[in-house]
Amino acid sequence: MVDKNSLMASEKDKFFSDLKSKSPLFELGFSEDRLFYDDSTERLERRGAYFTEGSDLEAIKREQDKQKGLVGKNYYSRIAERMKSNEIPQGDFVYMSGIMKPEDRVYTAFSKDEVAKMGTLSGAVPVRNLLDKDSESAIHLEEFVHRALRVVPELNEWRKNNVPSTIDEESLMSAIVSQYFPNLAKYESKRIENNYRVDINDQYNKKILNNWIKQIEKISSDVLKQKKESK
Repeated sequence: MVDKNSLMASEKDKFFSDLKSKSPLFELGFSEDRLFYDDSTERLERRGAYFTEGSDLEAIKREQDKQKGLVGKNYYSRIAERMKSNEIPQGDFVYMSGIMKPEDRVYTAFSKDEVAKMGTLSGAVPVRNLLDKDSESAIHLEEFVHRALRVVPELNEWRKNNVPSTIDEESLMSAIVSQYFPNLAKYESKRIENNYRVDINDQYNKKILNNWIKQIEKISSDVLKQKKESK
């Protein structure tokens, strides 16, 4: 009889291994000891977030106080409590929604209505299953790319010189997700347009974003190569 916990662990290992193979940016940014999942399985609008080095307990408490609704206040309260117990570090960590665990078989971002609006995908795998897996992979990828752009000196320097604004960085993340997960491209373009009023499919914007992706992937590959050669 197959042990359920062992099966889930192997699926989790494969999940992260696949992402490392897919993206040198993820490989550089990923650290499992910097990844935490919310204890709540409530479906939040915020499916994942990278908290920078400055996000210490006091900063989390300030964010909690800013929240107007109970859902937001409780979200930051849970982070604060885990920081107090030293389970979560004082900054530089990725915090994922409780329904984003790759091995838990719980659907994440998409409702049946949203899937219906996306159109039909080919293949034997049910559409919602495919989109759900892509969604989990994409959010993990995005948040650890945010981290890579800050903790890897070469990428941090590039970020400061090229994408100093939140809008630029989020547009870049959306373009990366769309490139690696084509099934999510329509969803991502609408998300960025709704939130930041940026059309990532505009030819001028697309050219810039594709060039940025090439630059940071080249930097990442070079850094990984240097690391391997120095071992």
